[in-house]
Amino acid sequence: DESALFGVFADPAVMRYWSTPPWASINQAQAMIDRDAQAMATGSFTAPLATIAWPSGELGGMGLEGAVRLGFRRELDALKDKTERAEAEAAMVAAAYEHGRALNVAAHLEIDDVIDPAETRGQLSRLLDASHRMRAEGDHHRFVDPW
Repeated sequence: DESALFGVFADPAVMRYWSTPPWASINQAQAMIDRDAQAMATGSFTAPLATIAWPSGELGGMGLEGAVRLGFRRELDALKDKTERAEAEAAMVAAAYEHGRALNVAAHLEIDDVIDPAETRGQLSRLLDASHRMRAEGDHHRFVDPW
């Protein structure tokens, strides 16, 4: 995701319409992703009661195909042979999907758990019961975040 985001925010032609100068480092993109992810999690990854996914879950900042086309536009445009371009794009999309697999995302502690789909009903029942008890005690900020 950071390479796609950096591709946009480092482009002077795009940034002339933005309130900041073009980015100079891909680290700025990673920092923005981290800040946005925390904001979506109400300021902390510990705020939701739980964020869970099935093993088939795919997580990413935007549609991964679009992110590849946007973030690697220069690299892809440099490939004049249509077959070579299609193969390169397919490889980049495959890498993006691999990076966004639920197990990889959980390994980086961005979600709490990857569960067996057969355990979904029990997991959600326990989480919703816990959420109900917490709300009754005055904690209205916790929620279940299923991906």
